[in-house]
Amino acid sequence: MVDGAPVSWHASKQLLIATSSNEAEFIALSTAGKEALWLSSLLRQLQPPHLPGTSDIPSPITLFTDNLGAKRLIETGVITQRTKHIDIRYCWLHEYVRDGYMNLGFIGALEMLADICTKPLGVQRHNFLLSSIGLSP
Repeated sequence: MVDGAPVSWHASKQLLIATSSNEAEFIALSTAGKEALWLSSLLRQLQPPHLPGTSDIPSPITLFTDNLGAKRLIETGVITQRTKHIDIRYCWLHEYVRDGYMNLGFIGALEMLADICTKPLGVQRHNFLLSSIGLSP
């Protein structure tokens, strides 16, 4: 989201089998983080620095999740018996959070805007999420 409007989204099946919802969310956050870094870089390049009134690109970038286990796993970087098999290519996010380039925020399942792209919804919930991303039902 930039200035309250969605600028990028992606929904697809993960290409590997996750053994828990924490692991699946961990992988999804890593993928979303890469997209967020790219978008942040693009917006910085497009932003005219000399014009007054231009909005600043948020730094650090905040990613939101509704899975506290995945959030905790990324923030602490602690590898356990249940998480030691997660591919190293997804673990970069821990370092970015630790070094202050990214933040992880928690958002309740009822406020998760991504649900409009990933789940079958009732009419009321669908309309609520539509209006939340700046579209009218």
